[in-house]
Amino acid sequence: MSTLLLLIGLLPSLLCELPAKPIELSKETTFIIEPLAGDGLPNYALAMQEFAHKEMTPEQNGAVPFWQAMGQGEMDDEQFDRLSDEIGLTRESIVKPLTPLEDKSNIQAVVEWLRDTGRSSDVEELEKLAEEYVAWVQANPWTDRDVPPLGKWLAENEPALDLLVEASGKPEFYSPYPNLLVDRTVSVLDIQLQHATGIRIAARALMARAMNLAAENDLEGAWADCRACIALGEHVPSGHMIAEQLMRMHVREKGFSGACVLLSLPEVSPKLARQILDNLVKVECSIDFSAVLNNAERMMSLDYMLRMTTGRLGGMTSEEKDESVDKIVKAGVDLNLSLRWINERYDKIVLTSRIQDRKKRVVQSTKLEQEFEQEAKETSSIAKLGGLSQTFRSNVIGEIFFLYTFPALKDLCDSFDQHEQYLMLTRIAAALAVYKAEHGHYPDKLAELSRSILPEIPKDLYTEEPLQYERQENGFLLYSVFENEADDGASDLYGQIRNGEWQSNHQEVDREKSDLVIRIPVVPQPKP
Repeated sequence: MSTLLLLIGLLPSLLCELPAKPIELSKETTFIIEPLAGDGLPNYALAMQEFAHKEMTPEQNGAVPFWQAMGQGEMDDEQFDRLSDEIGLTRESIVKPLTPLEDKSNIQAVVEWLRDTGRSSDVEELEKLAEEYVAWVQANPWTDRDVPPLGKWLAENEPALDLLVEASGKPEFYSPYPNLLVDRTVSVLDIQLQHATGIRIAARALMARAMNLAAENDLEGAWADCRACIALGEHVPSGHMIAEQLMRMHVREKGFSGACVLLSLPEVSPKLARQILDNLVKVECSIDFSAVLNNAERMMSLDYMLRMTTGRLGGMTSEEKDESVDKIVKAGVDLNLSLRWINERYDKIVLTSRIQDRKKRVVQSTKLEQEFEQEAKETSSIAKLGGLSQTFRSNVIGEIFFLYTFPALKDLCDSFDQHEQYLMLTRIAAALAVYKAEHGHYPDKLAELSRSILPEIPKDLYTEEPLQYERQENGFLLYSVFENEADDGASDLYGQIRNGEWQSNHQEVDREKSDLVIRIPVVPQPKP
């Protein structure tokens, strides 16, 4: 970012007025050649909407029962009406909308309950404690007696939660971007991801009910909610933006964690263990984030640059402008060269993201990020000399906007790898539960899992060696050595497990000295 700020600061001295060249429509410059806006240049946000568009009936579309459950939320009336028209939703079909688990009304109700039970009189302390309870019920079996206000919340929201389960089971999910339906000039950066935000809210509510059902020994109902959480995660990436994919992983992982809780319970039947395994096997494993980088993220950068340099489609919001904008608009630059600069770098990013070998991809992504940083330093150094060519000035502008929107490639790759490994570990945990249900005990080695249970036992994604597994008296330890490729004694990245043992409180963990661990049985965290 410091390099970016330096480049922006240099712009006024770099730019002089020369006749502007018309922008070419091509793969190398604008990347897409349709749909076009009124100025003859691509409408990138509309292209994102077209990527997401699916033809289906309201009966096939999971977004219909989803919005019946969620209601209007933060959308204004016009946005919600346009969304409803687009997917075939009628206002009359909307039930009492889901009250988010973390809603202020819930927090306040828990605060009052805590105060009445004499926990504290300090408002700030009580609010923090209430938030801890809201998080606790999403990951630990609980009853209405444990947290009466949340038991009441659960009863009031049953119809909406049932609709969310229905939505998760639909074959398709199409929910257009509401603000783009109302205003076709919206920038890619300003696209509102209401469906992704709503699914995160829905996932938290579903997991709270799943843990409540688990405590009441309705394990089939609990798994139905966990499975719905995972399936809703699959429905997130309408336009395949990074923010959507990260939300997708977050929501799915909540369902994976719920599966581990259920697999820990002695009441789990052979039938349910097999159902959990079969459902997890059907979950798509890897996520093609090269497509995310190649389309949405690339177009976000191109769209941002064109809006800031030409003011097209209203430019960007006032918050995004800086003192250099007017100079850029009048610049003696060839924006075709600026666009090519951005595309050439995204081409490198996409090629790197497609490398299948994880170690090679990590090396190349690190090398690429260093190359971009060095390139920026050299550009800023040369820029100080003044008297620069139009080509150089054009490249400077391309670099500024590329750096502004460029995703941290290695961190992104790491997140996707971590998610994939977590899914693999959860699948094996389910397979081990099936084995125990059928044999009365866990196997001594993973190799003892028969082909009828798990046809192929995944290896550690980070070493291509067998995963670490240890049968214990009443359960097992299963883990990946994670990014440092060294066994750190089953000390989990998330701080709940240290040296293979559950911790009553989360511990601070050094990512570079941690593993990805599943420990069965899951030991419930104590109430806040």
